[in-house]
Amino acid sequence: MRSFVYYILTFLVLVTVVVVISWQIGYVNSIQDLLLVFGLAVVGVATVMALFVQIFERAKIKSPSPNSAAKQPIPRKPTFEKASFQEVTQTGGVGFGQNSIVTVHGDVIGTQIHEGISPELVQEILAVSQPGQLSSSLHQLEPPPADFTGRENEIEKLLSVIESGSLDINGLFGMGGVGKTALALKLAEQLTPTFPDAQIYLNLRGTDPIASFSSYDAMAHVIHSFHPNEQLPKEDWLKSRYLSVLHGKKVFLLIDNARDKKQVEDLIPPSGCILLITSRQHFTLPGMKDIDLEILPPLDARNLLLEISSNLEDIADELAQYCGFLPLALRVSASTLHEHPDYSPEDFIHQLQDLNNRLDLTGAEASLQLSYNLLPPDLQHGFCSLSVFQGSFNLEAASAVLDLDKDLSGLTLTSLINNSLLEYNPITARYEMHDLVRLLASKLLGDTKRFVTQKRHAAYFRDILGASDNLFFEGGEKIFAGLSLFDLEHENILVGQAWAMENSSSDESIARLCMDYSNAGSNILNLKLHPREWIHWLEASLSSARLIGHRRGEGIQLGNIGNAFAAMGNNKKAIYYYIQALEISEEIGDRYNEGMWLANLGDSYRNLGEFDRAIEYLEKSLSIARDTDDRRGEGTRLSSLGIAYAARGEIQQPIDYYKKSLSIAIETGDKRGESQNLGSLGLAYAALGDLKQAIESYKKALEICTEIGDRHNEGVWLDNLGIAYRNMGEVERAMQYHEKSLSIAQEINDRRGEGIRWGCLGLAYTAFGDDKRAIEFLDKALEISRELGDRHNEGIWLGNLGIIFLGKGEIDQSIEHFKKALLIAQEIGDRLSEAKHSWNLGLIYKDQGDISTAISYMQICAEYERSIDKPGYEERINYINDLRESLNQ
Repeated sequence: MRSFVYYILTFLVLVTVVVVISWQIGYVNSIQDLLLVFGLAVVGVATVMALFVQIFERAKIKSPSPNSAAKQPIPRKPTFEKASFQEVTQTGGVGFGQNSIVTVHGDVIGTQIHEGISPELVQEILAVSQPGQLSSSLHQLEPPPADFTGRENEIEKLLSVIESGSLDINGLFGMGGVGKTALALKLAEQLTPTFPDAQIYLNLRGTDPIASFSSYDAMAHVIHSFHPNEQLPKEDWLKSRYLSVLHGKKVFLLIDNARDKKQVEDLIPPSGCILLITSRQHFTLPGMKDIDLEILPPLDARNLLLEISSNLEDIADELAQYCGFLPLALRVSASTLHEHPDYSPEDFIHQLQDLNNRLDLTGAEASLQLSYNLLPPDLQHGFCSLSVFQGSFNLEAASAVLDLDKDLSGLTLTSLINNSLLEYNPITARYEMHDLVRLLASKLLGDTKRFVTQKRHAAYFRDILGASDNLFFEGGEKIFAGLSLFDLEHENILVGQAWAMENSSSDESIARLCMDYSNAGSNILNLKLHPREWIHWLEASLSSARLIGHRRGEGIQLGNIGNAFAAMGNNKKAIYYYIQALEISEEIGDRYNEGMWLANLGDSYRNLGEFDRAIEYLEKSLSIARDTDDRRGEGTRLSSLGIAYAARGEIQQPIDYYKKSLSIAIETGDKRGESQNLGSLGLAYAALGDLKQAIESYKKALEICTEIGDRHNEGVWLDNLGIAYRNMGEVERAMQYHEKSLSIAQEINDRRGEGIRWGCLGLAYTAFGDDKRAIEFLDKALEISRELGDRHNEGIWLGNLGIIFLGKGEIDQSIEHFKKALLIAQEIGDRLSEAKHSWNLGLIYKDQGDISTAISYMQICAEYERSIDKPGYEERINYINDLRESLNQ
């Protein structure tokens, strides 16, 4: 009773002190302020006193009851609502999971709005995110442990080699828990002034065959450290980009916990940087200086124990021996005794010895096992459950996995930190388990509990993926918040998806979870994942849909895969998947998606130059939209039909379609569709030669994009304005618009758009008469197209380079580029481009006097134009016949 009175009196005194101080420093200016400060003081003091009572209680740690937690509002745990998809008016292909796609002329052929994560959930995600969590840092190394002891010889040896500049690669090898990372951090602390540009850290998790990182992941981490919003290139180009990012910089790279040589051999940096690798497995790299790190000498081991707890003087030597002189075991054992002054050191040693004999564990595992045994049952369960995190995590994620509210979860994490079983980074407000600690926790977690906990983990990070995707799609500044949130939780998201994919056959709910992963991140994953990895996710979702007999989901995933291939410029492969998706939609009577896949088929056939077939599919899609009273869908199909007719060479009909689509967009309040149709009208007027009216339409479209924050299409119409002014002879003004458009593409990380902008700038410099700059910029556009696997635009830039080299009189170079462009067109089935490149080659060979070869190329173009009944094809045939007659004379 007396203790309780003392507690209440102390509590009241502390609350009063806080309120008085707040009033003195000016935080209290009204009754509302006073009530707010009083409430916060009550919660804060209660929480601090509860922790102190818990820490200094001589009995075993007991988990507080829910009633002892501070009574404050606790945000609900985010729950994922399956994303729905609303079609919007646009000038081209529509589809589930498809990002906006831009052709060389700036025609938009795909966009959509994703709904599902509520605004309240987005606010919760943003509210719990620390500002430091949503930004990339170039200075990623933590300080070494404050109790770091010994290793003077190793440090001196490594410093002498590094400071001499003779070697750029160093390796620290040794068993788990021997202190490789601690030594590396100590070394980095001393070398940071020498490498001021960045200190990059990445744990490759080489001891975990499931969650380990590849060299691709490591290079991506380095690139994103400098350029957090950059879209990664193809694997073949990634190393070049990695070296380019580090070139000319002084960077310290700490690659921790490498599995083998293969995992790190691509990470060797350019001269001027230093690479320090730690690994349990010994391997060699060219020019690497390596050190095999042994256990601590007995004296250093003793000093480390006493550095942590001075009360271990009498047993330090014996304890060090039982711990095998292993730094991790020493640190955990000393910390355990320091945190439990009531626990007899002699009893500790006795139990440690017993565990060694009974479990045949290593010294580190024995110490960890003993620390685990000292935890009360609820903390033991929490400790084991946290092993599902392969990397760092925050309090919200822990709450979801532990299935506790944030207050109780926070107390659990604090207790584990106090027992040296969990690490906390105050800068990022994130937690992490040491590898060996996590391995033991995972070993002690039963299969049934592991399954349940991993399912919670996968579901939570599916929600986080959905939240980051929604932020990204909203546009404006939220694009960067979405990208940063994804980067922060990238590792956990991948682990969650991998678990859902691996266990999708176990029950229907997990199969649906696997499907949800690709649906939840359909925008951001298309940007952040390598195309092959994105398709791998979609294929897993497809398998899950088929497994549970979810025919509609199966059709959607097939269509999604088609969208992925369309975004890569592979329209033939896209068509293959669209047809399958269409068959399922027709089978189950899913009219909405039936119309969607018909429209996407139309867009793909249009891109391949099969305009009549494209129009046929688009008209069917338009009919479905009208039958189902889908006004926005009707507007979208009308706009797509306009593009198809324009591509076929018709003039007036596209304008009629664009105007009808524009009317529907205004009627339905579809501002994005309104801007796209205005821009498309601009393209039509430009084709008519009415550049002033085209510019007026582009500017109206641009105004709407700026108003609604549509940065992507803002760049598109800026680019088209540049093209219009270039055609009017105002080349310098055109360049200004192209440069603004390029800046936007780079800002929002629209890599494909960036390539198109470089290409348009190159064409502007051609008109300006600066072939050198033109070739330079077209080469950049070509490089990006190859990086993204965008074969269609790769062929376009090759063709334009062929034209420039022809104008310079470099005939061999011109022929080479045209032939490469022609080969690509034939490979991807792009008959329109095939016809153009063939005709150009024919003209070159004709001018060179090789009439026979010229005719063979020109015939390809003439036959194609005759097959689509293109106006004027008879003139080409007559021209070819004239050449034949001249050849026979």
